[in-house]
Amino acid sequence: MNTFSEQLNLSYALSYENQSEDNFVDRELVNELKSVSDKVRLSILIDTRDNPMTTSQMTARYSLTIGNISKHIKILRNANLLHRKRIKHEVFYFSDKEKLSNIISRLIDVTNYSGLMKK
Repeated sequence: MNTFSEQLNLSYALSYENQSEDNFVDRELVNELKSVSDKVRLSILIDTRDNPMTTSQMTARYSLTIGNISKHIKILRNANLLHRKRIKHEVFYFSDKEKLSNIISRLIDVTNYSGLMKK
């Protein structure tokens, strides 16, 4: 005899399996949320809102190697959440405030649509 939890898991698995990709939440939003779901990446976005930083500054701030910082930067840049500007011999990175606000707005829309938030 199956427990309630096992039945619930089976029900979820079957309903998930039967959904087409078109029924999922906005793929772009999912990818953007994945990009900001890391502590270091979120810190980079917060810290570069008003003060652009170089990779050297980031390695010192977060005590990470240049390689690790570069991976985080690449993920954020691929999501168009972090931009760069070259000034003389240095590259400064800054977060896209408008894009971040847009993600928050779309996330609120999703939660309102799903009935998760009280109106």
